[in-house]
Amino acid sequence: MATKTTTLCRPRSIHLGRQALFISIGLLGLMGVTWTERTDAQEANTHHLPKPLHDKPARGETMETVMLQFKHQGPPPTIDDVCRLFNLTAREIDAQVGVLPTDPSEGLYTVLVDVRASERIKNILATRPPDPAEGLFANPPVEPFGPPVQ
Repeated sequence: MATKTTTLCRPRSIHLGRQALFISIGLLGLMGVTWTERTDAQEANTHHLPKPLHDKPARGETMETVMLQFKHQGPPPTIDDVCRLFNLTAREIDAQVGVLPTDPSEGLYTVLVDVRASERIKNILATRPPDPAEGLFANPPVEPFGPPVQ
């Protein structure tokens, strides 16, 4: 009886020629141009939308914002009411976004505020009755991941 021997298969390396490399680079460049054109076209259609405060330069730097969620009894609060409640100036709150009703039936509202006012807001929140819904929350920029699907 003959014994059968097996040899391990080694993966073969694939050698792309110079032309394949240039084609690959060219396709990547074409995808980048297409992405840029789509993005520019989309921005052209959305020029009427207000830009959030954190995209506007303040004193030569980008303003970072955090979300402040708070409870308020009575009629919906105005920006001036929020400024008085949390000792904020008009420049520390995003007036374009305004006061957003998170859950008005529970008296829960949200605003975007300058991150530099966080400590002052935390101190004011500490004087209020504790509520798990109240507090400061991160506001990371939202950007697309890859080209938009049509």
